[in-house]
Amino acid sequence: MLISKIEFFNPFNKRAKENDKMRIKLFFLLILLGIAGCASSGTMVGRATPVPPKAVRTYRFPNGVNLIVKKTGKGAPTSIQVWVPGGSSADPPGKPGVAHFVEHMIFSGSLHVPPGKGALYVEEMGGRLSGHTTRDFNYYTVTVPGAQSVNGGWKRAEDILFDMVAHPAFDKAQMEEQRRVILLEIAERAREPETAMADNLFATAYKVNPYKNRITGSARDVRLITRKDLVKFYKETYVPSNMTVVVAGGVDAQDVRERIKKTFGTLAPAKYKWPAHGEEKYQVAKRSSGLLMPVKMAYAELGWHICSAKNPDIYALLVLGNILGGGRGSRLYMEARERRGIAYGIDTEMFPMREPGILAVRAWMYPTNVGQFENAVLSEVDSIKDRGVPQAELESAIRTIVASDMINGGSADGQAYSLGYWATVYGGTDQGEYIRGIENVTARQVRRAAQKYLGDGNYTLSTIMPE
Repeated sequence: MLISKIEFFNPFNKRAKENDKMRIKLFFLLILLGIAGCASSGTMVGRATPVPPKAVRTYRFPNGVNLIVKKTGKGAPTSIQVWVPGGSSADPPGKPGVAHFVEHMIFSGSLHVPPGKGALYVEEMGGRLSGHTTRDFNYYTVTVPGAQSVNGGWKRAEDILFDMVAHPAFDKAQMEEQRRVILLEIAERAREPETAMADNLFATAYKVNPYKNRITGSARDVRLITRKDLVKFYKETYVPSNMTVVVAGGVDAQDVRERIKKTFGTLAPAKYKWPAHGEEKYQVAKRSSGLLMPVKMAYAELGWHICSAKNPDIYALLVLGNILGGGRGSRLYMEARERRGIAYGIDTEMFPMREPGILAVRAWMYPTNVGQFENAVLSEVDSIKDRGVPQAELESAIRTIVASDMINGGSADGQAYSLGYWATVYGGTDQGEYIRGIENVTARQVRRAAQKYLGDGNYTLSTIMPE
């Protein structure tokens, strides 16, 4: 996904690629309440622009479906999204890849939408339709222009999305076609060094939690998945109490509520039981895992276990990650790339998740430089643990996250994504809490987060080396 490799992960970045094409990297912008993020700046830490009263409305229908509506302006494009918590971490035991397979089947024909026609219908409206699977959720989105006269406007788009998500056909012939597509995707992912490195990192860092599994499953896993597996997972997971519908754009909240009431609000009530995962033991010794691939440079990623997205420590960790590798002015970029020439590129990738996630630093370099890279990272981490961070550096990191939130929050799709991500992964109802959490991080909290989570034995090193 990256060319420059100088990126800092922020969970609300809408730059993720659909999982039916490439691996999901959760995303570097916040796009929170109309703001999104990852830039740099240089003055006093500012406060986020207050959200206008009633800009975001939330509803819960009797059957359990949650609805979040944000009006962005009359005539603006509109995005309708459906979020289904679970993702690959909810795959049945011993059957990785089922959640991702179900995502493919959602696009493969439904009650009134023939296979492949959903995207065509939306494109005829001037819009786009997509979806993806992560370790925490499945997600589907349709975005159309603001003009209501364009082939039915957002209501027609919502009708298409509802039919696809609520009434998939699970046609046997389409299932075999999608099985072939997924097997090709798995083969493609295996040839992508960054994807292979990240999958290997998760597989090595986690021993119990299903985060260890590939989102797509392996080729062997996919060949063994049956239609019964897919239908069972769908019926258990795609239930009203486990769905959040998000609508952002040039819409009226009451109009949206009445519309969703007639579609998703009519689904039969059913409760969702989040699968119980065994507790991951605290890692006390470094773990390493490497692969040989036909590449010309080495890829290396150091990842530490961190808290879940719901833990207040997540804000200090986000700021810490930005300080380490959040851009061209970050510590590791300046030290490992500019001063010492160890790496061609370096960045921080952070995965805030429903369950304890990972903060990782990765780089691209000559194969002989991997050891130097690892030592440089650990040295900077130790420096923060021992001496903390200067106030000016802290403020710059906070600006990096907050300021570009204001720059990159223009799209309806991005604003809807931030609302859905916040509700699904962070479990929050007040999106302003994220910005306030970032702005209120102190140097002491950053130092404490480094001491608490970035332990000498709590990291995993994943490498890709030339054959």
